[in-house]
Amino acid sequence: MDLLNNPEQKKQSESLIYKYEKIKQLDYDFCKLFNKFNHIPSLSKFLGAISILGNGRFWYALIILQPLISGRTGFLTSGLLLFAGLLTLIVYLWIKKKFQRERPFINISNIKITESALDIYSFPSGHTMHSVCFSIILISSNIWWGLLVVPFTILVSISRVVLGLHYPSDVIVGAAIGASVAAITLYFIQLSIFAGI
Repeated sequence: MDLLNNPEQKKQSESLIYKYEKIKQLDYDFCKLFNKFNHIPSLSKFLGAISILGNGRFWYALIILQPLISGRTGFLTSGLLLFAGLLTLIVYLWIKKKFQRERPFINISNIKITESALDIYSFPSGHTMHSVCFSIILISSNIWWGLLVVPFTILVSISRVVLGLHYPSDVIVGAAIGASVAAITLYFIQLSIFAGI
């Protein structure tokens, strides 16, 4: 039977297209809504600074500080952060090349940007991906890190949409991937400890 001419198959296909378009429109609508906050100069500057810090500076500083704060345990934490960061970067670059979704300020009219983009593609949010990944690993080493990294990660994630550089779905998927990489990293380190490596 020709599946393309099958009415049931055609109906399912149309239903999927409709759902995709609905989600895409919601993504666009929320992007425009969040971007309105970028027209508030003080908020725009603040979130711009957060976004720049979230591009690596904040996390590099914490990686360097771990051994100074926690000694031998800190060296292990720094090693985990570097490993997870490299793994996250590989996944991020592969997905970005695969999907090549253009940023909101390219696809949506009247989107205001106040920070230059590293490239033209938005999916997924690398800032969010790394922030979530690093936050989980830091909190697993010492729960008190949560007081610093959780608010920072939330602000980084919000800033990417407000600044017109990402869609909400970019941030959501970035967060999910970052959490997954952190969980995998921590799982394998636990296996190594129990195996006596």
